[in-house]
Amino acid sequence: MLNPYKNKCPCGSNKRYIDCCLISPKFWNRILDRQKIATSLRWKIIDFATSTLSEETEEALCAYFQNSYSKPADIPDEQMGAFIDWFIHDYQLPDTGSSVLGLFFEKRYRLEDVERFLTSGWLTSYNNCYLTIEINPGYWLIVQDIVTGEQFLLANPELSEMTPPWSIFVGRIVSLGEVFEFDFIHHTLPPTAFSVVKSTLISTYENRQLEFNNLSYRSYMQHFLSPILPRLIDEAIQLDDLLPTDAFHKDLLPYKDFFDWLCVSFFDENLIDKPADFEVIVQELTKTDTLDKAFSSWPGDFTGNTEELESFLSWLEFIDACMVIHYGKQPPFDFSEKSQLLGLEKPVLPTFKPLAITRTKINEESQALEKISSVLHNHMKNRYPDKQIEAAILLWQHYLGVTNELPDIRKPATWAAAVEYCLIKLLSLPITQKEIAEEYAVSSSSVSRISKIISSRIDLDSLDKSSFLR
Repeated sequence: MLNPYKNKCPCGSNKRYIDCCLISPKFWNRILDRQKIATSLRWKIIDFATSTLSEETEEALCAYFQNSYSKPADIPDEQMGAFIDWFIHDYQLPDTGSSVLGLFFEKRYRLEDVERFLTSGWLTSYNNCYLTIEINPGYWLIVQDIVTGEQFLLANPELSEMTPPWSIFVGRIVSLGEVFEFDFIHHTLPPTAFSVVKSTLISTYENRQLEFNNLSYRSYMQHFLSPILPRLIDEAIQLDDLLPTDAFHKDLLPYKDFFDWLCVSFFDENLIDKPADFEVIVQELTKTDTLDKAFSSWPGDFTGNTEELESFLSWLEFIDACMVIHYGKQPPFDFSEKSQLLGLEKPVLPTFKPLAITRTKINEESQALEKISSVLHNHMKNRYPDKQIEAAILLWQHYLGVTNELPDIRKPATWAAAVEYCLIKLLSLPITQKEIAEEYAVSSSSVSRISKIISSRIDLDSLDKSSFLR
């Protein structure tokens, strides 16, 4: 199933399901809840490995780092994630021949039913290379297996906001039911590396096929290449493989060094020197229409074939998105006319926003979460058990995650009272709206109004009470 995400939504909206009901609060929040459960389970697995397999962990450290480190505490932070991914999934324990993950599931180590469901495919997961072909910022990305073309919808609000189109990921994806997520990302590369990555994967597979008849590509990736793939890609990539210069016509060539650095540094900033006039160029390309004019005149006098021009256009789309997301260029350039000019059927790019804006929203959300959570705790600590206080705070966090615009919290007590009242309705507790208003010294009408605002974004009847009292 190479293109499973084009189906129309059954609600009759005539939109795709992934653009309609999937991202509605009712369904999307369930996906985010699954992510939290999966994240918690990863920590259970790591705790299992470090607490019951201490000797095996030290042996694995020596094997992975070639005796450079002998204890987990010695590993640099930037290398810890890659080691854990390899140790849990790919390292074969000496006595059993099983992976750490396999042994964990065999012992059913404190697993709940929902954890078993969400992780049923983890044992067969493997590192692979994926091209980002579509993005809905704030929600999801669709990535495509570079060799087979198989597509996966990844639920990741933050990653979708900071990933330029056509980025390449080297990592492991795992299932969350109908969607997927990255378990770990080893490398990110610009689209300029697509050809060398694909040819590396195909050539190594063909070489292995000579040894094993009827070896499928999936089996090859899972059993042979996954443990070494990150290092293989690292060794295969050369500086020239990352340069976008082939896509430039005369109006873009004056900025060659800047765009070379932009693409190369996306993978490894140590491979190339940063241009001396970097800040000056950033100001020119983000504060004027110079770059948009250069894009408008592209492809100029290029005479390449359609396949080459399609690749080059993807590189330019990547560059423009990088300028928007990381350097604040506004507005993004509309490449749809270029696609039509070349006769290409490419997805319309989303409207990206600068990270400065999206990160500011995250910071504001954190402040709002902390402010109301503090008021809730102070008013509920002598009247509710800890689990219900945690449930109220989780409900508030839930609301912040689904609302399009942050609320104006000039009176925190009113919002806290409304959150508690929503919890009361969710749990069917025998407490009146008037009692809540008196507790927080606010008007009953304000509690009613704000609770309706919260309920308009969260369908309380659809929520699983147990997930708020876990």
